[in-house]
Amino acid sequence: MNPKSRRFWLLMTVLLVVVAVWERRPSPEPTLLTAGPGVSRNDSVSPGQRPPVPRPAAVVSATNVPAVAVVGAVPGRQRAFRFVLSGDELQLEASTELQGDFRPLRRGAIWAPGRICCRLLDAEQRVLAEDTVPAPDFTCTVLDASSGSPGEPVPVRFTADGPITFQVRLPDVPTARELRVYRLTGFQAPGAGAEPAGRLLASLTLQP
Repeated sequence: MNPKSRRFWLLMTVLLVVVAVWERRPSPEPTLLTAGPGVSRNDSVSPGQRPPVPRPAAVVSATNVPAVAVVGAVPGRQRAFRFVLSGDELQLEASTELQGDFRPLRRGAIWAPGRICCRLLDAEQRVLAEDTVPAPDFTCTVLDASSGSPGEPVPVRFTADGPITFQVRLPDVPTARELRVYRLTGFQAPGAGAEPAGRLLASLTLQP
């Protein structure tokens, strides 16, 4: 056997030994994942390994709430109501029909103080559609570091002066006969047939 053939068979033998040793190595312990409160935990992390990043629990938000479909609404049509608000006095300035590719809301109404709730009701006082918007005159309180003693900022309130115009869009429902507008004072969503927690600013009759 010439020297080249001898080296070739020697390399092949070493390669086969390495493959056999590699295949007979002990298998690593499987990773055990347990569902904890709000996180996924890895119980088999050995020293020197980076721990896994905790995954937060699923949060119901505007992106995973089913679309809110309004029964009886005209597809591709909405109605914009423009109001003038001065304190707790509300007037309807105009109502305009809008046409377009409107998608159903992917969230429910947000119930919180400092918001305005608008409701469409039919002749039997059943709620057809509703939505809430931030109150345009909501008082905002902040801490002014330039006032008061050092390290003790003084609370300062900011609010809009005079009448304010704002707009709310709602589905166009032909059976709507009344539009009610509330200034919310609570966080609780009203139950079926219940009034929202707050002050009724206006009850407007809608023409068929």
